[in-house]
Amino acid sequence: MYLEFDENFPDHPKSVRLCSALQHPVAWAYMAKLWCWARKYQKDGDLTGYEPSEIEFAIGWTLADGKFYAAAVRAGFIDEERDSSGTVTARRLHNWMKRSGGAIKRMEDEATRKRTFRLHNQKKCDAASCPHCPTAAEVAAFEAGQDEAEFRAAVAEAEMSAGRPADVATDKPKASADGADQDKTKQGKSKQDLPLPFRGDPDQTRPESTGRANGPLTGLSVRQIFSEVRSRMVGGLPWQVPRVAEGKDATMAEIINADPAARADVAPTIELLFKLAKAGAAGDKSQQILDDGSFAFGTWCSKWTALRERVHGKARVAAAQPGAPALPTTVDMRR
Repeated sequence: MYLEFDENFPDHPKSVRLCSALQHPVAWAYMAKLWCWARKYQKDGDLTGYEPSEIEFAIGWTLADGKFYAAAVRAGFIDEERDSSGTVTARRLHNWMKRSGGAIKRMEDEATRKRTFRLHNQKKCDAASCPHCPTAAEVAAFEAGQDEAEFRAAVAEAEMSAGRPADVATDKPKASADGADQDKTKQGKSKQDLPLPFRGDPDQTRPESTGRANGPLTGLSVRQIFSEVRSRMVGGLPWQVPRVAEGKDATMAEIINADPAARADVAPTIELLFKLAKAGAAGDKSQQILDDGSFAFGTWCSKWTALRERVHGKARVAAAQPGAPALPTTVDMRR
């Protein structure tokens, strides 16, 4: 783990004030040591409970005379809270959670997310607490043919009735003047007509949806289609959408929506990508495409036009790079 450190910190006015008060040209370095110490032992930046001499001793200010602490307070590096009698009741590093502390928390949260995702992929997770596994309620709702919007609406209504704020926004159907329900979504809808599973099909028996017939594609729906096709081609969990760089999925959705004919090519191009990777025809990245869903999604986005050309038998023949494996000119999409 590391700390965010501004290269201008040694010359910052607060650093100059600290060095001047202590008549020490590099007194700012002790503040850096204090931040490192807090990173290990006081991750929230709260120094309450430590005496000034203890703080100084922890960072190597061997005099431990309280002068460094007092100078750090005057310079604005440490905040104090006092009661009506003037007694210090709390000590905190200034703006710690907005800067270094907040960055540390984000890094730790990301490390935890990657660890749980890795355990999930290795099937070593605890299904009851794993954030990537479908809950019992979600599995039951899916098996009952309930789509995501209906499920989220039911969850929100239950939370509101229990006095807790709903964490999922829902649009309730409007009633007409005579009280008739205007929501027609349930009329004539078979289980096969429902959208892709919002967390996944435990039996993986539902026919895949490759187009999202109602309305334009969104970034999320593009990733959902990709995830389902990948699950069918190389295995994995169909409800696990790949994590992508911010905006890449939305950009891909805009490209597809702009061309009516492109929509039908979404699933075939994804299938083709994985067929090429299985055949080792994607060069030294073939195995990474098969193993890493996020990398595979990025590759599919960057090779979208070329893959469409191959699907339609219009692939341009490019000069082979030295040492690169030859790519097949056609791929049987029926298999």
